[in-house]
Amino acid sequence: MKKKSRTGRNVWLLPIFFLALIAFLWGCGKKAVVPNPPEAEQNAIRTIAVLPVINKTNEVNAARMLREKVIEEVRFKGYRRLSSQETDRKLSGICPEGTKAPPSVAGEALGADAALYCTLLEWKHSSFLAYSKSTAVVQFELRNTRTGERIWTVEERAARRNFEMFKRESELATLHDYEGIVRDIVEKAFIKFPEGPEFVADMPKKKGRFWDMF
Repeated sequence: MKKKSRTGRNVWLLPIFFLALIAFLWGCGKKAVVPNPPEAEQNAIRTIAVLPVINKTNEVNAARMLREKVIEEVRFKGYRRLSSQETDRKLSGICPEGTKAPPSVAGEALGADAALYCTLLEWKHSSFLAYSKSTAVVQFELRNTRTGERIWTVEERAARRNFEMFKRESELATLHDYEGIVRDIVEKAFIKFPEGPEFVADMPKKKGRFWDMF
């Protein structure tokens, strides 16, 4: 009986090999298509409303300074923002003062794509003779007003120390501490804040003072 040669037995495998190779190369050459979710455009955040600060302390001025600084940072991050006066006017009669408006309510009343909540958790001031120390803790939370989804959240703290011999200098130092603590907390918190559609990396910031608001 005549044996088949090894070459003869393997000839019929060549077409299968070439077909498999072509199929493999064709699959590698095609790029995977990832469809964009239909809601992607609808969920774009362009306008952010900074809601009244939930103040867990007795520092009214600190809460006001905090909110104005946050509104400023929102603008520099490339979002359209509402003034505190406009926000308060539109929320008046809808949400009692000192309460947290739900995202959907804020979106419907203000026409904002997202609501930014700030909670002043702690503000302490201690002094001994000429030495004084101020500390604060603030929590931030950004939510989509259409879905209620949490977009960003962070909690930051800051402290300032002073040594002043005279009362007048001590009072000025305390006011300076308010500004410095608010600035430190907000700037640290906004390092990882998502950039908006109108963000400009080199936009200069105005270093305002609290008393310039009046």
